[in-house]
Amino acid sequence: MKKNLLSLLLLGAASSLYAQQNVSISDVPATPNPTSVLDVSSTTKGMLMPRMTTAQRNAIVGPANGLLVYDTDVNCVMYYSTTLTSWNSLCTGSSASSLIANTTSVAAGANCASGGVLLQLGNDANSNGVLDAAEITSSQYICNGQAGATGPAGPAGAIGATGPQGPIGLTGPAGAAGPAGSIGATGPQGPAGPQGPIGLVGTNGINCWDTNGNGINDPAEDANGDGLFNSTDCTVGIAGPQGPAGPAGATGPAGPAGATGLTGPAGPTGATGLTGPAGPAGPAGATGLTGPAGPAGPAGATGPAGPAGATGLTGPAGPTGPTGATGSQGPIGLTGPAGATGATGPAGPAGATGLTGPAGPAGPTGATGSQGPIGLTGPAGATGATGPQGPIGLTGPAGAAGTTWTLTTPTVNPTGTLTVNGTAGSGGPVTTLGQYWIAAPNTAGTNALTATGFLGTSTNQHMDLVSNNLVRGRLSNLGEFFIGTTTTALPGDLMNGLSNATFPWAINGYSSFNGSGVYGAIQAGNTVFGGVQGESGSTVNGGLNNLNGGCGVRGTTYSLTLNGVNGQRGGVGVNAGWGGLFQSDLGYTGILAAVSDKRVKKNIETIGEATKLIMKLRGVTYEHRLDEEQFSDLGLKQGLNYGFIAQEVEEILPSLVVEKNIPHINSSRRLYNENKPSEMLKAVSYIEVVPILVEAMKEQQKMIEELKAEIELLKSEIKKD
Repeated sequence: MKKNLLSLLLLGAASSLYAQQNVSISDVPATPNPTSVLDVSSTTKGMLMPRMTTAQRNAIVGPANGLLVYDTDVNCVMYYSTTLTSWNSLCTGSSASSLIANTTSVAAGANCASGGVLLQLGNDANSNGVLDAAEITSSQYICNGQAGATGPAGPAGAIGATGPQGPIGLTGPAGAAGPAGSIGATGPQGPAGPQGPIGLVGTNGINCWDTNGNGINDPAEDANGDGLFNSTDCTVGIAGPQGPAGPAGATGPAGPAGATGLTGPAGPTGATGLTGPAGPAGPAGATGLTGPAGPAGPAGATGPAGPAGATGLTGPAGPTGPTGATGSQGPIGLTGPAGATGATGPAGPAGATGLTGPAGPAGPTGATGSQGPIGLTGPAGATGATGPQGPIGLTGPAGAAGTTWTLTTPTVNPTGTLTVNGTAGSGGPVTTLGQYWIAAPNTAGTNALTATGFLGTSTNQHMDLVSNNLVRGRLSNLGEFFIGTTTTALPGDLMNGLSNATFPWAINGYSSFNGSGVYGAIQAGNTVFGGVQGESGSTVNGGLNNLNGGCGVRGTTYSLTLNGVNGQRGGVGVNAGWGGLFQSDLGYTGILAAVSDKRVKKNIETIGEATKLIMKLRGVTYEHRLDEEQFSDLGLKQGLNYGFIAQEVEEILPSLVVEKNIPHINSSRRLYNENKPSEMLKAVSYIEVVPILVEAMKEQQKMIEELKAEIELLKSEIKKD
């Protein structure tokens, strides 16, 4: 009755569904979407699709394209693709059968002392069912462990529950015929068991159904025509020869006849296959997890000493030693004829005054030279003491009345001349022929020249600046200008300042406006020197020799938005220069940052196939060729280095390699005679390798997670078998 009622309900539902053409299933009455066949909606429940194990899923015969099931072994929704002829995961987007494991037996040797197995894993990218060399992503030697000593026998454990029926063993030789027993009832035909999982590819890399060995699933190799390629398509081996008949056993006593059971329906008789010979033993199973590490072996013998390293660079010249004592005065030679007067050379730095030698004998008086230029008039001597009053003379006769006159205020003219004024009879006004600079007591009396004025000498003499009766500076007869000294510190200075204890800062520049306190520029020519150059420490050929000096150039700011030192490179064209170049070690205590703001970037893309890029790069160790003159003073690091070869990186990542101008250090320092052209060398942007490494690690981690999931799946399949 119940069966008939259920049939009527299903028939009615089917008629209703066919008539309506689409259905809505909802918590509340709802009209289905007209574009859907089935419209399911709920705020409290979900839709549950068929759930099954991997073995049950693989046992589905001829699955339809797009068939969905939930695999409880991998905890993911799987769909079948007739195009790929495989089940695919919605969790990873990869084929459920794309992972291939290859095992190869390894004889005892360098890789495995006691032999073992080489396990190779990879994804079947070309879906040919074979793990090609280019598809291998992981290789691992699984070595056999050394046999340990047999431990003592443990106590007998409790008898476990009876296990499931084991597989039926091979048929033994025929025994003696026993008494005929009663015929038992024939049992019903049992249901067919589920299709077992497809085993791993054999060590030879050829599936058992691949009869022609071409590694491709040919249509003719689908022996059972189910559209799948698995062990059910493998042919049965040829039957082995019949073994000899065993001796007839003794006839046992006849047993009592049993009751005849009910005869069950006859099951279909399967064709009896020939018993083939026992197949060769399969490859040894994977070795278990490696045991704990054994104790450390004895330390090996010390290797021979390495060759002596290259001789280091010559250190800087030491400071100049103190001046030796002046020797005794030799005899004065005869005075030679006066030579022609040579051109006056630049004043050299004043040397330390030597000890005064003993006075030599007076030489003969030389001929009187020509009259030298008249020196400047010295200051007026002090007025002598007033002499005693002489006797008063007789009063003369009264003379004629003289003219009365006075001097008035002199006039400073705009042309720089001075006019002496006076009343009639004084001879004024009288104007000077030369120009003069007037030191005024206040700003109202400064010169307001309308014509060109000059300050200096008209002879081959320097002009000193004096205050408080001390020389403070000098304008030399060559045009050099010195402050705080009367000589040049280094040859080639047009202007230099020399500090002292009271004023330790030689030259300073200050600005309160939109300008620089100190500015220098190279306006023409080709030079390696800087618009503003600072040096500290020792140089050669004389000059600076303070090995304990400060920084060559220092910049400091206390502003939170400005820079202590700012180097820039402007212009267009081949970018062979630097915004800032440090030749030798670069130290910092904060951060070394590159601008990476999204607002200055375009065409942003995630780095693809980063692992392949990293695998192409070659890390090397090397030493710089510092023993060769060409590279000895470029500031290159001494000793062992780790890095890349720029030319190799350029073939893989050309945008990370640039060719830059590296000047010789000694050619860009003052007082050095070296004048070598700069070297054009290739440089690698190491910092840009970091994002490639980040994406490569992410790719490897994803691969590791997929392999772990596949391994867990294989483990579960092995346990089920």
